[in-house]
Amino acid sequence: MSDFIFLYPYCFLLILVFMLAQRYLKPKVNLFIIPHSHFYNIVADKKYSITNILKWIIILLLLTTLSSPVIQDKYVTQNTKGHNIVLVVDTSQSMGEYRYDRQNRTKTKFDILKDVISDFIKKRTNDNVALVAFGDFSFILSPLSFDKQTLLEMIKYLKIGIAGDNTALFDGLVEAVRLLKKENIDKKVIIFLTDGKQTAGKIKQKEAIELAKKYSAKIYTIGMGDGFDYDRDILTNIAKETDGIFFQANSKKELQKVYEKIDQLEKTDIRKNQFVKNQYLYQYFLILAIIFMLIYIYLKNRR
Repeated sequence: MSDFIFLYPYCFLLILVFMLAQRYLKPKVNLFIIPHSHFYNIVADKKYSITNILKWIIILLLLTTLSSPVIQDKYVTQNTKGHNIVLVVDTSQSMGEYRYDRQNRTKTKFDILKDVISDFIKKRTNDNVALVAFGDFSFILSPLSFDKQTLLEMIKYLKIGIAGDNTALFDGLVEAVRLLKKENIDKKVIIFLTDGKQTAGKIKQKEAIELAKKYSAKIYTIGMGDGFDYDRDILTNIAKETDGIFFQANSKKELQKVYEKIDQLEKTDIRKNQFVKNQYLYQYFLILAIIFMLIYIYLKNRR
């Protein structure tokens, strides 16, 4: 909704100064007695009336300029219930394996993962969602945001090996915790998916878990594939230590069920951002004031 407002309306009070000056600070002029001067008074009064009107128009335009008129568009902040979720995905080379989906063996694990998490994000109408990728190293693809469309576009262009070919499990986990620790929220949820074992990175399991516990991050871990591909004990321990749950997903159908279960997470209060867009109009009033001032000067100096 658009509103026309003045950012500094109290500037209009300055008109009282001009009115007092008009009343009590009149200019002194020398007096000359000229015969038949009433003929000149008719012309002078007419000229004075026009210039006086112009003077007050200029004053009002300048005061309007000082008051900063704007057209304001408001996007109102809304309180809503939702999750605050960081999706952590493995982009290592092993995610390029085929035959994970028994109904479509032409798709890689990573293709299937992108399909499933895209569907998951589309359902998160009132949620803050972030995305972290990890391989040899980890990085934030998107911070916590309500902008699901941008996040979905990012997932489309996400590729295997974007963060390296190996698997730095705990680097990805720590990156997600660091992202959440800045948020002033009670519930911090991480959904951590991998299909491999720790083969890269310098951060240790204990170090990552302690950081997650320090910032009260609940971690849901997902092992993608059979139990020989990933370290089930590590993923179980991470979930247990942070009050989360470990899931095993050995097919696309199982992976979908996992995200459906996580969908039943307890809600938490979050606030959407408020934006105010101002379209400033003061320059138009200033231009008008200058035009009327030039006319005023011309009339005052015309002989």
